[in-house]
Amino acid sequence: MSCLTGGAKISINQLLSNEFKDFRQYSLLYLFRSYLNMIDKFEKITPEQIVDLMIFTNRDIKSFTFLVPVNKDEIFGFEGKGKRYRFNLDELRNVPKHPVIVHLRTISSNETHIWDFLSKMVFVVDQPSEPELEKLIVEDMGKVFHMPQIFYSDLYKNVFEWFLILENCTAPYLTKEYIIERLKNVKDMMNLFYEEKITFVTSDLLSLANLNIN
Repeated sequence: MSCLTGGAKISINQLLSNEFKDFRQYSLLYLFRSYLNMIDKFEKITPEQIVDLMIFTNRDIKSFTFLVPVNKDEIFGFEGKGKRYRFNLDELRNVPKHPVIVHLRTISSNETHIWDFLSKMVFVVDQPSEPELEKLIVEDMGKVFHMPQIFYSDLYKNVFEWFLILENCTAPYLTKEYIIERLKNVKDMMNLFYEEKITFVTSDLLSLANLNIN
């Protein structure tokens, strides 16, 4: 997954650039080479195991006929902000010497690898910035939790810590169960806090009631 920030729309020149120093985050040539390295050098990774290869960015992308939108995107569509595109494989096959195919063949002549790569590529664009995303998540959490900012802050900390986990060259998956467990831990902590606070206040009131004022 590549994360980009801000700037102009992604252009065809950037998609087909071989200037990896400046445009590698969204150069198809760089991404294709990375894909080949991944399936060639890691014994436990096969093309069948890879579902999507994502370019994730809050930049938008220019309109291309060889990209088709994924409609009603419930995962990457945030309150009307965010779009996802996949390659139109039929167009790429039917256009003789399509620039995308021609450029990818300079990296590898293996047609199976080329078409597997293109079928997995996803452009997740025009995504919310980090502050925008935080605001949307906190608002959504507010429908379920009291003091949603506390839940968000704790979840952000846990996700960040998960991102840094690497043991024996492997990392655990970020699962729905992991997220639910972290949210439940915060909820239990908040419930315990309020129970102790109520007990403390009640105890004080009872102590005051027992005072004899002459």
